[in-house]
Amino acid sequence: MGAEFFTVEAWGASPEAAFDKIRQEYGRMYGCSGYSGTIVEKDSFIIFPLPEGANPEEYAVRIALEDPRIDKWGPAGCFVLKEARTAEVKIKGRKVEEERDDHLTRAVILYSVNGCSTGACYGMYPTLEEAEEAAKNYAAKYLEKIELKKEVVAPSNTLFIYEPEDADEYMGHYFFFGYAPY
Repeated sequence: MGAEFFTVEAWGASPEAAFDKIRQEYGRMYGCSGYSGTIVEKDSFIIFPLPEGANPEEYAVRIALEDPRIDKWGPAGCFVLKEARTAEVKIKGRKVEEERDDHLTRAVILYSVNGCSTGACYGMYPTLEEAEEAAKNYAAKYLEKIELKKEVVAPSNTLFIYEPEDADEYMGHYFFFGYAPY
């Protein structure tokens, strides 16, 4: 089997977040069964400095030819085109549904913090105050809309939605490259 050179741009709250997101996206497009010739074949990356004014594609080819670590079995290379910044988080809205504690007297109430775009549960908290703080931190860290839910034995109620202001302005811009088996 041979190796295919790839380049791909990705955006995210960090190089790791961008790498994971673009690998998932390419996995959905090309499959995850191996030998796709895409970034999905990589499980790690190395950040290289990009000289000012250099063309990322041309410089990526140069690094791939000179650095023995960038091969079809090694890590991908990465240039940070724009650093991610921490966002100020605002409360998007408040949704409170009617509470029904009559039949749930022995239920344990927890507050879950979930990513709206990924569906990931970032944690469960015993108090609303802890959950609010965590939701704000996750929204800023991952530049993602975060939902805080009151969890009981029955279905959950959305209490708050946290969304970073101008998330695109704060996203980092990354350029990944390398060889992948095909």
